[in-house]
Amino acid sequence: MSRRYEKKMIKVDKVIKCDEFIKCDCCGREKKGSDWGDNCFHEAETVVMIRDGDIYPEGDYTKTVEVDLCPPCFKSKLIPFLSSIGCDVRTNFEKEEGL
Repeated sequence: MSRRYEKKMIKVDKVIKCDEFIKCDCCGREKKGSDWGDNCFHEAETVVMIRDGDIYPEGDYTKTVEVDLCPPCFKSKLIPFLSSIGCDVRTNFEKEEGL
């Protein structure tokens, strides 16, 4: 007994558009895209997270806790708070050569 496949054409009246965006968990600012940069030549990425768990050959179990912060909240709220509790906040500059 062989299987018989049929093609069905389904008319779609409504197109749903799904854009990727990020939202600051502190001030609510939203930015379309996957980083906070203003244009293709400006990179602005913030990362505040902890990943904790166990890694075994048969499988991993990890828990990730993260907060999305826009650069202004990162600079004006998180950095001063960390400094006030005694954290050593470091600033590093990188330069990559272009073409």
